[in-house]
Amino acid sequence: MDQFSIEKRYRFRLTNTGGFDNNPLKAYESYKNATKAIKVSRSMNHVNKTLNFDELGVYNLIFRLSQESESLSYCEKRWRSIKKYDSENHTDYFESLKALIENDWNIRKTSEELFIHYNTMKYRYKKIQEILVLDFSDSNIKFEMEMCMKILDLNKRTR
Repeated sequence: MDQFSIEKRYRFRLTNTGGFDNNPLKAYESYKNATKAIKVSRSMNHVNKTLNFDELGVYNLIFRLSQESESLSYCEKRWRSIKKYDSENHTDYFESLKALIENDWNIRKTSEELFIHYNTMKYRYKKIQEILVLDFSDSNIKFEMEMCMKILDLNKRTR
């Protein structure tokens, strides 16, 4: 597959993504690194941008966590109550939470993205905290929510 067809099919450009070495014996390692960089780039919604393996930073760790059953189990348990609530009450609080996280916890921006009134999003924000029995004013809680969302998203996209 040539460079043009890769760009057209996957909507991004490949350039030394795996940080290859001149040693041909390390080509497989470079291939694995490039594959990981592509998967992580996709999960980060990078379009028309290449992330080299060396640029993954903390996402390299998150990718590893996303492949561990213990991490996945923890995160699935973390969301269980809100998913159950959504299922039983025909609501979409989990999707609202995902949008909140993607918008850096900004209620106004999230309400605009979801095409709902600001006060509706404020209500959802409070309701999500009640369902999860969490306080989003705690930065550690927010970090945990963000980390779990990234772990699950990366796992889903790399299967």
